[in-house]
This record gives sequence, structure tokens and C-alpha cells, in this order.
Amino acid sequence: MISIFLHYHFIYSCNIQAWFNVDHRISNYFPN
Repeated sequence: MISIFLHYHFIYSCNIQAWFNVDHRISNYFPN
């Protein structure tokens, strides 16, 4: 059970990091 939780937590963290990188790139392409 703990391993499953850690597995999903790891995937969730990676997805958050990936979206943060995408958002950062979009901000560079379209400056305010």
C-alpha cells in the first residue's frame, strides 16, 4: 500500500514539474 502511494506521488510530482516547465516556456514565448 505504501509503495503504491509513493508510486503515484512520484508520478504526480513529475507531472507538476513538467507542467511548471511548460508554463515557464509559454511565459517566455508570450511575455506580458
